[in-house]
Amino acid sequence: MTAPPVIYAEWVILLERFGSGEDEAVPIMRQGSIEWTNVVAERWTLQLAMAFQARLRSLSDQLSTAFDRARDLDGIANAMLLARRELQPLQAFIKIEAIREDIKANLSAELSGWVTGTQEALERHAEALLHRDYGHLLKTFRDHPLSAGIAAPEAGPTPAAAVEANPSSRRRTILS
Repeated sequence: MTAPPVIYAEWVILLERFGSGEDEAVPIMRQGSIEWTNVVAERWTLQLAMAFQARLRSLSDQLSTAFDRARDLDGIANAMLLARRELQPLQAFIKIEAIREDIKANLSAELSGWVTGTQEALERHAEALLHRDYGHLLKTFRDHPLSAGIAAPEAGPTPAAAVEANPSSRRRTILS
């Protein structure tokens, strides 16, 4: 295992590995840190963005290739499922501790925008084919949305946790 990155040069190597499709770089980067100076910040942020963009382009290409190879609706569904699986390393990348919150928000918005835009484009394409396939392609896209691969934003406490935090709010319900 490679040591977690601390200096810019170490980060660049791992970011290039991630950008070229190596998911194993993410756990190493998640343990890393970097000294945030003006000089490093701009270059490092650019490297983060380039690696992230490379992965999105690769994902788009993979999805397109999978659609080209699909012989039926099951093949289309599998392509969607594979694309959703490929979103997981991108989400893990966004959660790297060393990345500032504003940059994380930008990366997250970019990923969300890609997912939404791609899903909408696929559905528009399928809607144009409604008369040919009776809506089967559209149903497949809607049954296997890319957005299912995006983790929901972390919410506040669950209702059960809220009840535990406030014992006076507990009530006994008897079902007859």
